[in-house]
Amino acid sequence: MDNDIIFAEGFVFKRDPEAADWKICGISVKVSEAVAFLQAHEVDGWVNLDVLRAKTSGKVYGKLDTWTPNQGTAGKEGVAQAKTEVVGTTLGRLREDMKPKEAPPFIDDDVPFSNYEYRTVV
Repeated sequence: MDNDIIFAEGFVFKRDPEAADWKICGISVKVSEAVAFLQAHEVDGWVNLDVLRAKTSGKVYGKLDTWTPNQGTAGKEGVAQAKTEVVGTTLGRLREDMKPKEAPPFIDDDVPFSNYEYRTVV
């Protein structure tokens, strides 16, 4: 994994200590620099940024998120296993313990605003 930080060029993240708790930060964008940065780092039309806070100064900044998923077979094997387990147990049919139980009939004698008569459906 590459530990080099690539700062988000053209973006300025500002945290106002006087701001309400729900406001995380403000973002100012210098369009010419930001567009060049985005075009240089886009993957499939996307650029992911992390908004972080410096440990020592507390300053808020943005960096390029360079994480990519592992393209190995482990993920594919896990998905295949999950599909097999779902198809093999519950998909398309209900197990006996999952079938709904027959509910007792509802009698509305206890409902004061009900003006419906209770009828047994046969």
